[in-house]
Amino acid sequence: MTNNIAIRALTYSDAYTKDNDSNDERLLEDKEIEKLIVILKQLVNIPFMDEQRERDVFVASILLVEKALSMLLPRDLLTTIHDEEKGVSFEEVSILEKRMTPILNNMINVPIVPEFLETRIITTVLGSILNGLRRGSRIDF
Repeated sequence: MTNNIAIRALTYSDAYTKDNDSNDERLLEDKEIEKLIVILKQLVNIPFMDEQRERDVFVASILLVEKALSMLLPRDLLTTIHDEEKGVSFEEVSILEKRMTPILNNMINVPIVPEFLETRIITTVLGSILNGLRRGSRIDF
């Protein structure tokens, strides 16, 4: 028996719209987003894009990952992101990352970015957020 769950695809424009499918609470603070953008700039160079446009893509991608996670993971888990006392184990984070990466990659579509770069962006953002959910850990780039 298979358990199929219908998942709505998220596109670039969804990064800036509110909907009822997610709790629309931000997971990352602005300073964390800025630090993550610096990391993404070091890992990803989007061809034929100036710095500002590339930055816009990174911000939208981060917001899309946040939105997708808020649609898929329990709110109680997501609220532990800035609480070092609560959260999940290292093993649980590894399992979540392994399972969530292909789901988010299928869910999120930024058509102006080549697929291999989109995957790298999603993997980097997802890994950073999930590490923040780990008990005894915090998002610290």
